[in-house]
Amino acid sequence: MRRLIHTADDLRELAESSSVPLDILERDLLLVTIAGKLAEAFQGSLCFKGGFVLRHVHSQLRMSKDVDATRIAPPKHKLDSGQVAKVIVSSARDLYDVRVSDPATDSGVSLDFDDVK
Repeated sequence: MRRLIHTADDLRELAESSSVPLDILERDLLLVTIAGKLAEAFQGSLCFKGGFVLRHVHSQLRMSKDVDATRIAPPKHKLDSGQVAKVIVSSARDLYDVRVSDPATDSGVSLDFDDVK
């Protein structure tokens, strides 16, 4: 069964009814929302991978702490860190105030935001 989460109260109610800790649901919701917004902003350019994919594509119970992706179109083309940060910050605007620090790495082969709060 799929449920829509529009408010923090919706999320708390889901946590109570599913016996999943609220902090786990919050993180999962934010990761899914961020991944969706990144996929929308960079249509057809990203290939998601890692634990996030194991959970949401292959239904594994493993909880992910991040979203990993590789740019595939065009391959090895550097992402604009400012544009990615803007997408991340705007992802969950309705539920949370998301803040992104400068990326830990920002090169042609790696863009890593270690500090998203």
